[in-house]
Amino acid sequence: MLPEDVARAMWRASHVTFLKRQHIAYEIGDSHGGIFGIVSGAIALRTDDGRGSAVFGHFLGRGAWFGEAPVLTGTDRVIGAVAATDCTLRTVSNATLRSLAERDPRVWQALGALAAMNAGTAIMSARALMVRDPKLRCVSVLRRIKIEFGTDTDIPIRQDELADMCALSRGAVSAILRDLETAGCLIRGYGGFRLTDRIDTEVADETV
Repeated sequence: MLPEDVARAMWRASHVTFLKRQHIAYEIGDSHGGIFGIVSGAIALRTDDGRGSAVFGHFLGRGAWFGEAPVLTGTDRVIGAVAATDCTLRTVSNATLRSLAERDPRVWQALGALAAMNAGTAIMSARALMVRDPKLRCVSVLRRIKIEFGTDTDIPIRQDELADMCALSRGAVSAILRDLETAGCLIRGYGGFRLTDRIDTEVADETV
């Protein structure tokens, strides 16, 4: 959690960016920096699948901040970000962040904390893919997504996108979602679903 006065300063220094669904916030390899905060909508983070294609690795919902790594490292972006829905973002440029940090060095501490939190999410993503059982693997991914969206928001993830995140076929994911819906763990709708608290207790996690 950012110190309240630091968060207010960053918010005042940000500007509003609107992205239509499927529009790009930034691509893998982009050199521009800056960070983004989600006011409304959802952002999908994409990574290289090792075969020249980009696949979704995680989804972020309202209130999440992302894109901090190039600000801290000065390197190109290693993941991409695309709007999963129409989005309203708050954007703080590299130059603005440096200016804020000159006045208050806690800005760097705040960015470091954000990087640590997002690294933790990346570790959770890798851990989910180590689960042998397909259903347990899918449940593990859904639990991570629930941290971002809670139970009161429709999550705009298609079955093929979730299948990529779980390293499963679309057919396998469809059957798992059907079972989880029957168990009351989620409510499926057009183009997404809404999770319930049952997802946390329905199946015990199990890793390699």
